[in-house]
Amino acid sequence: MTRICTCVYHFLVLSWYIFLNYYISQQGGDQRKSKVFLNGGQWKYLTFLNLLLQAVFYGVVCVEDVLKRIKGEKDIKFMTAFRDLLFTTLAFPISTFVFLSFWILFLYDRELVY
Repeated sequence: MTRICTCVYHFLVLSWYIFLNYYISQQGGDQRKSKVFLNGGQWKYLTFLNLLLQAVFYGVVCVEDVLKRIKGEKDIKFMTAFRDLLFTTLAFPISTFVFLSFWILFLYDRELVY
């Protein structure tokens, strides 16, 4: 029962990140901005890249959950190692940096964020 709940949770989180990335990419930007701010579009923001990274991470986790159910835990050690590597080197540090930098700037001066 716990594995099924975990698979469902990972799939729901993956679906949320895919929806969020799609929704943000469909938002029309302000056309009055100067050309300096248009270079790179949303790809220049670490928060946007963090959302994409989280979607990729949860995609890997969902694939690992499905492969565990099909092949068993012993046959997918590479996928588990890749998931752990992705989390420890990219997903957790970047998410922590985005979280801390947002709240530190917000507490210092709210106008810097909005």
